[in-house]
Amino acid sequence: MKGSTPTVYLASPVFREIADNPRVSVKFKFMINKVWSNLNTVARVVTAESRFPSLAEMKKAIEENEADFIGCHIGHRVPEEIVSIASIKGVATSNVGWNHIHLHPGVLVTNTPGVLAGTTADYTISLILSNLRNIVGLNNYLWEGKWGPDERWDLDRHITKNTENLTYGILGLGEIGREVVKRVAPWGIHIAYHDIFQSLEMEEKYPNLTYYEDVEQLFKISDIVSLHIPLDESTHHFVGERLLRLMRPRALLVNTARGGIIDTAALIRLLKTKEISIHLAFDVFEEEPIPPATLQAFREILSERPDLRFIFTPHTATGDADTRARMSATMLSNLNAMVHSTSVRDIKELNLIPPL
Repeated sequence: MKGSTPTVYLASPVFREIADNPRVSVKFKFMINKVWSNLNTVARVVTAESRFPSLAEMKKAIEENEADFIGCHIGHRVPEEIVSIASIKGVATSNVGWNHIHLHPGVLVTNTPGVLAGTTADYTISLILSNLRNIVGLNNYLWEGKWGPDERWDLDRHITKNTENLTYGILGLGEIGREVVKRVAPWGIHIAYHDIFQSLEMEEKYPNLTYYEDVEQLFKISDIVSLHIPLDESTHHFVGERLLRLMRPRALLVNTARGGIIDTAALIRLLKTKEISIHLAFDVFEEEPIPPATLQAFREILSERPDLRFIFTPHTATGDADTRARMSATMLSNLNAMVHSTSVRDIKELNLIPPL
């Protein structure tokens, strides 16, 4: 049996070890080590031996140590059988998304908003520009030795499209969506957005930003559609056959949010049958890592339709060293706050899912 000191179970040693990464700035190394020290002062910290313990290993460790709190990230699934363990009082994730955690009555859940919005927005824009200008394809073209002596520069060779005169559609004007707007508004392009709430403040600040109450209209008029909504029961497969069919020919669909927002099966089917003709730039997938069969299906589409451009990256939009360090530090800080708390007032500053 444990004593009166609360117990925290960390699903990975990475939350402290990231401070040792040479790419992390001294400021954030210090931040992690400080909050780590504070947490170990007020709680007994039990850390998983591996970075990705199995569900059985997590459950055994939590039950044997009668853990009160869990620290995790999106790579750790925390299902009902974990959060329903009697000793569990709260779960802190280092991500802003929480769809890997089962929401259980009486168990607090915290995430890390405000930490990764700018980094994710930068990555989103990088994917857009890389796809529009076919940078990945042209890079591969050169390195594969296809730029031969008989191929000289000419006016109509390797033509792509820049952002001028395009309509950029944003689905979800939360933290990340707003950061995207801040970055692309100076380009002077028309930015359309759909959200459950209209933001008159953002529209006043950015005159080229327009609200579309009808999400179907957003998909119809946009040359680029990027997704910035959370994944939950209401948004699962939100972008399905109906919205996909509305997209303009050669429009670009960008997803740095969560893979389950898109109905992958419908997307593959419509591309295979040539009922839609859209480019893709995805950093997230419905199942991660992306299953070989799914990847092969996209390969086959590209082989039959070389006019389309697909850029896929392995869920790394937040992969800036300092951003990842801040994510860890914020999660550890949230655990500190929950360990210290004796009433709701003590955790009112935390971002709770759902809010109290």
